[in-house]
Parts: sequence; C-alpha cells; structure tokens
Amino acid sequence: MDPVECLKEYISIRTDHPTPDYEKAITYIIHLATQMNLTTQRISLVNNKEALLVIKYGTDTALEPIVFNSHIDVVKVDSEMWDLDPWEGQIKDGKMYGRGTQDMKSLGIMYLFALNQLIQEGNLKRTVILSYVPDEEIMGTEGMFILVQKLVELFPNIAFALDEGIPNEDDKMTIYYGERISWWLRLESYGNNGHGSKYIENHSINKLQAALNDIVDIQRSQKELLLNEKETKSISDVITINTVLFNKMIKISRK
Repeated sequence: MDPVECLKEYISIRTDHPTPDYEKAITYIIHLATQMNLTTQRISLVNNKEALLVIKYGTDTALEPIVFNSHIDVVKVDSEMWDLDPWEGQIKDGKMYGRGTQDMKSLGIMYLFALNQLIQEGNLKRTVILSYVPDEEIMGTEGMFILVQKLVELFPNIAFALDEGIPNEDDKMTIYYGERISWWLRLESYGNNGHGSKYIENHSINKLQAALNDIVDIQRSQKELLLNEKETKSISDVITINTVLFNKMIKISRK
C-alpha cells in the first residue's frame, strides 16, 4: 500500500460538516488496518456516532499503553475559493492539495503507516492505540469528550496521548507539550444615545473602540513574543485572539 494514495482516498471521503460521512471513513480505516493485521474496535458514542480504535497489543503488559489521536471530520469547504478540487488530493509542484491534508487526515494516515513500519521492524513491547474520532471541528462534545471516558474504562493505565499536530515537510515531528485553553469574550458597551442628527458625547462606540484597540495591542505583542523567541516559545505559550462571531447589529443603549 502507498501511503500517499491512501491519503488521497481518505481525503476523497466527504467528512465535512454539516453531514460528514463517518461510516464510510471508518470503514476505510478498518480496511487499511486489517491489511496491516491490526486490531480494530468501534466505540459507540452518542446519536449513532462512533469512534474507531486501531490497536497493536504489546508483548509486555506491564508497560502502559500510549494513544495517538486524530479526528475524522473536516471543516466546510467554500468551493469557489479553491483552485483545485478539495476532494481529490491532487499533487502540484510536490504539494498535495485537499481538505484534510493539514487538519488532519494526513496524520491519521501517517500514524497508521508509522505503526505498521514499527511492527515490521520488530515486536512492540508497549501497546499502541490509534483513535479516530468524530466532531472535533464542532467542539467534540459528542466525540472525544465521550471517548475519553470510555478509553479510561478500556485502558485505565494509559501513559500519555498525542493529539492533533502539524505535518512537516521534513523528517521531524513537532510536539507541543501544552494545552490551549479557550476564553470566550463577549463585549458589551453602554453609553449615551440620542437622535441620529446629533453628535452624542460619551457614546458606546467610542468605549467599544478603546476595548478593541487594547485587544489588537495584546495580539500584536503576543505575536512579536513568539517570533522573537521562536527557539524557546511555541504557539502553546502565547495568546491568540480571533473573532468567531460578529454581530452586525450594534445595540446602543443607555445605562
């Protein structure tokens, strides 16, 4: 089996939201794992969703298992923004283009073939578990959140797990030892209001602008910190700030 061709096939399976074809994707991973003589186990989650475990049991049961996780789903595609078909995994100038080439079907295939190569080179003492989960792109409440609870029951002594990473163009693997924590911020501004023909002092727009300026300054300083100390800092060590929802209707009220 060629890992590049397998990745292209995996990318061609439409697992984009809002209607990801999880069944077809899981069936395909099982097909690959079976050819590698690996054990597979479907894990029922909620709302007819499943996760898949691909397992290679080690020879030393005293050693704690390790987990390599990847998610099956990908974000929605705006086809008009693509020059190439996002579902073909076309290769151009030595690069593959397609939804999931970075996030994160590539690592799902890489984990599988890396495990198979380790097996070919000799027996593994430690049990290795590859997990393939749904719904990561929509917060994972019906995916990884449920699977973690069930994994603890199946393998209560897991040593550690590696989650989503960044595919590299060389032979290195980037690992971030840190958890990025979300802090959802909602801004509400209050001030004086009045007739549209007047210039109202102390209104909410000026106050909101001041807050937005502070946010921009924080974002800029954190980016500079990362760029200036890239040898000692990773993306896990700094703050990133992005807008995920912007209400076009600005409510101006008096308080």
